Amino acid sequence: MPRPINFITVESESYTRIITSIVEPIRKYLPDSLVSDRRALKDAVNVHFFNEQEYRSEVAHCGINVSMFHGIADKQIRTGEQVGFHDYVFVPGPIWVNQLVHDGVPRSKLFIVGYPKLDPLFTIQPPAESTKQTVLYAPTHSKSCSSYPAFKEFLHSFPSHLHFGVSLHPYDQVHPKPTMEELVSADVVISDTSSIVYEAWSLGKPVIFPDWLVKDKVMSDWPNSIPAKIYSEKIGYHAYNFDHMIELIDLALIQGIDGKTQQFMRQILPQRLRGKSGEVTAQVLQKIAKL
Repeated sequence: MPRPINFITVESESYTRIITSIVEPIRKYLPDSLVSDRRALKDAVNVHFFNEQEYRSEVAHCGINVSMFHGIADKQIRTGEQVGFHDYVFVPGPIWVNQLVHDGVPRSKLFIVGYPKLDPLFTIQPPAESTKQTVLYAPTHSKSCSSYPAFKEFLHSFPSHLHFGVSLHPYDQVHPKPTMEELVSADVVISDTSSIVYEAWSLGKPVIFPDWLVKDKVMSDWPNSIPAKIYSEKIGYHAYNFDHMIELIDLALIQGIDGKTQQFMRQILPQRLRGKSGEVTAQVLQKIAKL
């Protein structure tokens, strides 16, 4: 008889909402599954979205354990050392396989499943065209390699021909709200090292990076990371000051995403998995449950 599949949530309200948005597109393809609050179950396939030290003793002695990304960004929290103690690791795309194998994680433990959270976005009808182009500023949380709060001084400096919106990371919001609806409505996104970067690109939306606020920190703190590659190779649009950013917004609205960025995104989230990640993840989990 197959083992039950148990998705593990956390106490944080904002992160529970994020995990729910990942789990729901998977569970719709599973005949039976469980959701537990910070609790791995004996003889179950336990799916973890965080890998903090406090989980490790529990994981080592309880069922089959799978590590799965709660965000699609590389913030240096999913190295081989940090996730390799799980029985299996689910990753969004090939670029993470290469990194984790380099870190010593056996290839047999790694499965490319995409990012289920985005599945619904590939079926949403785009909003009606507005008379103004929409720019969304969506940084990562302020405790990371972020442009926030430094970018706050520019929030009221955008020209009137643009509709400008802000969606902070849940960590920095008093009353967290979903970013996905705002992302779907955006024509251009401004971000830094957030998962929003890859989410926007996968939906065909150009991203502009405030290099003058965050590039040096990325290169010094995360020199071997995916964001370091983005900043050093100038994947996407990279601004050296705020005036240059405004110029790049107008350029991005005309040119959209270039071929270099599209090719890069195929390593982050393969085309075949966009809109299909939940189904693929469910199929892999069911195979593991029968082992």
